[in-house]
Amino acid sequence: FNTTLDIEEQDALEALVRQAQEEGIEYATDEDADDFLSPFAKRWDLSSDPVQYASWQMEIARQLWDVLPQRYPLPGESYSELRDRLNVVFNHYFSQVNVILRYVGGQVFNRDRRGDPGNRPPFEAVPLAQQRQALELLGSQVFAADALFLPPDVIQQLAPLRWYHWGSYPIESRLDYPLYDYLLDEQRLTLARLLAASRLARIRDAE
Repeated sequence: FNTTLDIEEQDALEALVRQAQEEGIEYATDEDADDFLSPFAKRWDLSSDPVQYASWQMEIARQLWDVLPQRYPLPGESYSELRDRLNVVFNHYFSQVNVILRYVGGQVFNRDRRGDPGNRPPFEAVPLAQQRQALELLGSQVFAADALFLPPDVIQQLAPLRWYHWGSYPIESRLDYPLYDYLLDEQRLTLARLLAASRLARIRDAE
């Protein structure tokens, strides 16, 4: 047992722990990401400002909706190509909702120890201004009457694939594109998550 080496190792570990408070080196585990508590412990947000990032991604999705009907389907291809690609963009649009929702009633979980520089408490509420920004974005991008729009002539082109074979399972319900059903499902899911008991309890306790 080498006491000197052990002390040196401890000092090196302490230096690493202190670095964890520096901006850009924040630490979070998979459990943090799965807990839905902190908006900053989130996979795939790719930004230091997740709400702004989500807003940009939604705008990109809108632009793609305008471009897709001009490029798909290619001559000789089925209109199902357009439907499939539009659905991918549709799903990406609403995946951003999960990024935004974390801000409402969210808290940051710090792993600082007592006496560490910065003196941060283990839990810090997301600033109220950011929570309100998230709510306003949900209102304008998800619940507003004009949040999402597809021209009627585009909707008429969204034919499903009718070829049944291995790896391809055609639609057996409505053949036409159920746009309002899709939107209602996403709005219902967003509202359910926004009013989830655990989120409301955190908002109540934060008072």
